[in-house]
Amino acid sequence: MKTLVIGGSGFVGYYIKKYFDCQGTSLTGKEGCQKLDITSERDIGEFIGKNRPELIINSAAMANVELCEKESNKSMLVNGQAVEWLARSAQENNAKFVQISTDYVFDGEKGDYNELDKPNPINQYGKSKLVGEENALRHDAIVLRIEMPYGINFAKNKNTFFESALNNLSNDKEVNAAIDQIISPTYVEDVPKAIETLITNSRTGVFHLASKEKLSRYDFVTQIARTFELNADLIKKVSLDDFKFDAKRPKKTSLNTDKISEIFTIDSLNRNLSKIKDMYKT
Repeated sequence: MKTLVIGGSGFVGYYIKKYFDCQGTSLTGKEGCQKLDITSERDIGEFIGKNRPELIINSAAMANVELCEKESNKSMLVNGQAVEWLARSAQENNAKFVQISTDYVFDGEKGDYNELDKPNPINQYGKSKLVGEENALRHDAIVLRIEMPYGINFAKNKNTFFESALNNLSNDKEVNAAIDQIISPTYVEDVPKAIETLITNSRTGVFHLASKEKLSRYDFVTQIARTFELNADLIKKVSLDDFKFDAKRPKKTSLNTDKISEIFTIDSLNRNLSKIKDMYKT
């Protein structure tokens, strides 16, 4: 199946592009990707019409939560309106469409959210991603929500939470980790595999992909330290409120994965961290 990854130079997009061994796009055309500005409806239509992919996966996003809060119009254009243009163009060209989304579409009041729970974002990033979801679903798409993806960051275009924590601990630096933000991190290598499984099984609609474990950021970093045999005493317990963010952060956004687990196997967090450790050795 001829596949196109929008945002193929990003952290998640890199893994999707590599797995499907396919064409990717980026705003600047870097990292072996073709240049495409997804804020231009005309450019999207012309690009997809010319390349005729059978599967389009959109991993492009304005993902800096603080920047989205400051530049709300731009975030809505990139994360919301552009998805409408991509999904509609995919449908017009008889291509399947997958939209990568986020746990931040929820308010974080209860956690363990399933696909039937009503989204209620509390910051601009979440609001814009929710609009993107709604736009994608109008065109018979798959929306795959993931949460704090972790793995080796080959793209190197930004620091992930996992990479920052690991690098700091490896260099004997302290890591501040919230004890009151409950998460279920997503192993980045699972993302393209799950997409392939959903496509093979002719699924559409919303799916959650995350770890089965629900744990605080502090506990996540502690598990990283344990796996990589690093000094856990460097990990400092803090509250989410200690970080002076402009944008509110939801506190409990763990995702329930029962639905996707019917067709896709999710390994334990411990096993996935061990896989990453082995890759660092090679």
